[in-house]
Amino acid sequence: MNSRISFGSAALAAILCHLMLGSAGCRREKVEVAEESPPVVVVMSPELAANNLGALPGAIYRNQAGSPIHWQPWTKESMALAKAAHRLVFGVIAMPQQPGFEGVLAALAHDPALVATINDHYVAVLIDGDAARETGLLTADLCSEIKRGLQLPLFVWMTYEGNPVAWIPVSKSSAGNVADLFNQSHSMVSQMWEEDIKGRKSYVMDNSALDNAGRRERIARRKNTKVMSKQPGEDAIRSLRQLNSFYDATSRSFDEAGGLFPAGALDLLATAAIQPGLPPEVRSRCLETTRELMIDLLPSAMFDPLEGGVFSSRRGNSWALPSFNRDCGSQARAALALFHVYRATGDALTLDKALGLIEFSENTFGTPEGLFSVGLAEETAPAAWMWSVEEIEKALPPDDAAWWIKATGVKGLGNLPSELDPRREFLRSNSLGIGKTVAQLAADQGQTMEAFAPRFEATRKKLLAIRDSRLGKRERDDCSHAGATLRMVSAYAAAFGVTGEAKFRDKAVALLDKARAAFAEGP
Repeated sequence: MNSRISFGSAALAAILCHLMLGSAGCRREKVEVAEESPPVVVVMSPELAANNLGALPGAIYRNQAGSPIHWQPWTKESMALAKAAHRLVFGVIAMPQQPGFEGVLAALAHDPALVATINDHYVAVLIDGDAARETGLLTADLCSEIKRGLQLPLFVWMTYEGNPVAWIPVSKSSAGNVADLFNQSHSMVSQMWEEDIKGRKSYVMDNSALDNAGRRERIARRKNTKVMSKQPGEDAIRSLRQLNSFYDATSRSFDEAGGLFPAGALDLLATAAIQPGLPPEVRSRCLETTRELMIDLLPSAMFDPLEGGVFSSRRGNSWALPSFNRDCGSQARAALALFHVYRATGDALTLDKALGLIEFSENTFGTPEGLFSVGLAEETAPAAWMWSVEEIEKALPPDDAAWWIKATGVKGLGNLPSELDPRREFLRSNSLGIGKTVAQLAADQGQTMEAFAPRFEATRKKLLAIRDSRLGKRERDDCSHAGATLRMVSAYAAAFGVTGEAKFRDKAVALLDKARAAFAEGP
């Protein structure tokens, strides 16, 4: 079990030290037993008998406002309640941009025994790691200490002073055994805490404080060792050359880029390609890499031809199989990058895709206040997003099925690379992507844009209706979010910069004014 525990019992320490990944997990020798102290006075506040998330803004809090778990906000007041009740805090750190936490929290809430254990033993605190940014950043250090990559949500048992005692990341794939993961840590932590109370000791409090002090020192050292470049110009050029070297046009691979849509890399490369102060060969290489990346991305399934939008990341090493989730920040970030790519390349399809991302964001993530939400949504099975040739031929008239199949590259045995699906889980299944504008598709059919556009829309809507029926009802996220809103301000400004259309400038200015009123001056 990759979790972290600080122990208050010699017997537990002997059993569990080998499970700990780090020297600070077993340090009983550092803490002396406290002198006899008066009995603990326990004060149970009425607030601890109810879920108190209802008044908090944000998608995560609204998502759990009806939970039977007595969730409290991440505030000093909640920690004071825990101190008065002489309880440990059970915290769950999640972020709205990272889907999957809903399933984990639902697994907690739907288990009556778990709910009773949490409510009876802890002060439960739900922490939005995006709103409480310092806590969200701390999760990376905590995961690193147990040799795990950053993974959310994160269960954290902590003292009422805010010092972590134990923690374990719980992925969406672990939702089926959340009870086991919770109970393994709960049984140990609660026993340690009870032993301290009965023996009037302070091992858990003292040891967790020592651990957290060491953590602060490591973070400070890391911060202080990062210095600015003494030759920023030369280092910037060297970095651009290295970034270009990651792309191989033969294998169509972009090493070291990970699975996220490469908006940052595209933004940097496209900006460098038209930067007159750079050496000509660096600009040329940046432009070449930008164009090659767009050859891979524009026709790929990362861009959804049915509903619009770009998927935030991919599965495996091919853009042919996305992780089928989208959020507003990713749309705006990708649109901004594509506008910069269009400025560098003049490619009409790039501009078409970028404008499509703005329209999709407005339709999907706009909130009643005129702002934008994160776009909180539960993940769905990949099969619901994929198609076979037979399904398309059944859904569409023969003529429309023929051009759609050709335009999207759908194949009888499926269009996913074999190395991407070694177990043939998606045999005969196809992801959808279109690498042409509607005008180009019309020309392929020998029709005018005016004649073909309604035909394209009718085809798209038929297939989208079928997919929506597979996915079922999806709740809309109407919680305005500062980060997503400000990303859209940037996207509007970039759209105005490349198109010159005043409507985008006006939208940027109006949205920024609303954001200032809501997030700087409002609650």
